[in-house]
Amino acid sequence: MSRFGLGTLAQAHRDFLSRRRQDLHIDLIQVGLWKVEGHLVAGCVGDRVSR
Repeated sequence: MSRFGLGTLAQAHRDFLSRRRQDLHIDLIQVGLWKVEGHLVAGCVGDRVSR
């Protein structure tokens, strides 16, 4: 394998890792928002029930 081939492969691997990290980060944000929304909805329903 040529050095150019290895360099391209390493770059592709780095791109893959950074993309995967960003996807993971986005998933965590979505889960966090989903949990916050769940808490807000549960709080509203709880207020309505307690009244």
